[in-house]
Amino acid sequence: MTAITPPTGFGATVEDLVDPSYLASIDGGATTPAHWYTDERMLAIEQARVFDRSWHFVGLSSELPGPGSFMRRRIGSLPLVIVRDKAGELHAVVNVCPHRGSELVCEAQGHLHLFQCPYHAWSFSLDGSFRKAPREDRNPSFSSAGLDLDRLQVATVGDLVFVNRDLSAPAFDAVYDGWRDRVDATGDFSALRPADLFTFEIEANWKLLVENNLECYHCPVNHPGLKALMDTNEDTDIDPHGPWVVYSPRDAKEDLARDRESGTYAISEEGRDRQLATYLWPNFFFSLMPGDGVATGSVVLPMGPNRSLYVRRFFFADEVEESTRRDALAFWGQVAAEDRGLCESVQRGLNTGAYGQGRLLLPSTEAGVHHHQQLLARALCEDAGAAPIAATS
Repeated sequence: MTAITPPTGFGATVEDLVDPSYLASIDGGATTPAHWYTDERMLAIEQARVFDRSWHFVGLSSELPGPGSFMRRRIGSLPLVIVRDKAGELHAVVNVCPHRGSELVCEAQGHLHLFQCPYHAWSFSLDGSFRKAPREDRNPSFSSAGLDLDRLQVATVGDLVFVNRDLSAPAFDAVYDGWRDRVDATGDFSALRPADLFTFEIEANWKLLVENNLECYHCPVNHPGLKALMDTNEDTDIDPHGPWVVYSPRDAKEDLARDRESGTYAISEEGRDRQLATYLWPNFFFSLMPGDGVATGSVVLPMGPNRSLYVRRFFFADEVEESTRRDALAFWGQVAAEDRGLCESVQRGLNTGAYGQGRLLLPSTEAGVHHHQQLLARALCEDAGAAPIAATS
């Protein structure tokens, strides 16, 4: 394995930043280069080559309870509106007016009968099709051709809503083949109800958060609560399926009982058998937690080369007791705070310029990180000759 000398300074071209020679280095076990986490120009490359071409979790169908309900979201730097029409169908459109570029919707969520631009009152149907421009009759050359809002593909898995800007991309179930069935086989997600939503900013690149979630190599010395809950000395089992991964959590300790002083929460014997942790490229995690009737969905969004937005939604079964809910929220909140400090420390280290590329512990200890970084390298470097990532291991 040979690490590549990273390009430095703004004289480096885009081709230098994502040189295809990084593929062999990363396939051989080198980490992705530091400038992929620090150079602001990488955001535009990632937007075009990762976020504009992938499926993304954007929210819950239940957040759009009736016709005209909408929610505003982003995938990378792309602003979106997801809306339910009169027939109950979900649509996703780019939140930019094709006239002069104004945002169409400024509220985070609400209700509307049609899209109307607040700048010059151009209007569009809820499916994004152009309706009317004031005074268009005074301008004989006016044509509505090409003035529909940019649309995205929409897919739902239970209450989860996903979108893809690439209209030619394969359908969600074709890309993440088998993921829906794996979730259904593990537990009844439809019996869980959306509950607490946590959103917080982290001073670290979005990829660091993804990679941190895909290994527990750091857990024994950084997560005392997890150490009490499960065996953190064993490597995480990685079961890759191309763009989605099952990373098996350790077995919950047999003698675990609720102990609020240690920060753990109750897990029944049956609950130990209903656990599943999955990652969907590029930035979504869905887990049926090691417990009874608890699940989480988490997404990591870039807000800059050194800043990310982390959003986690909890789901609980109706029969879950309030004390168990409080314990679970407190427990995972503590884990998230510990991870935040770790990722921000890594970002500060990368920003120094003292680190180029490192080496992963393979084939087992950091296999999840390696798989993600291979997917990333293929997306960014766009080398037509690169071998595809294996669907299974």
